[in-house]
Amino acid sequence: MIRLGPHLKITAKPAHRERVRALLTGTLDLELVDRGDVYDIYRLGSGSVGYFFLDDALSEEEARKGAWIELLVDDPDAVTAALAGQGLTPFDYVDKSHRYFSLPGGQVFRLAGTSAAR
Repeated sequence: MIRLGPHLKITAKPAHRERVRALLTGTLDLELVDRGDVYDIYRLGSGSVGYFFLDDALSEEEARKGAWIELLVDDPDAVTAALAGQGLTPFDYVDKSHRYFSLPGGQVFRLAGTSAAR
């Protein structure tokens, strides 16, 4: 059996660091557990997401073409409203049953209710 592990790595340009941190800690309520010169590590469930801020990161347009992440949340409507309060709005996608967002730096994630988890 093959399963996805609990750790993610995302790369973005350094100019996005403060905005990413504000969205992840303030809006999505992730805990910043480690901060280095070029990275921030956040607790995400029983795993982590490492954000690396590098000058040679992909452009936002290129990053949107990469792997997308699904975030399971208890209340997608409340999270969508909180993200909108930070200027992040969903973009249109063929799957109309979820909301899709692009973080500063281009990483795409979709919101799904925890009842959608299998």
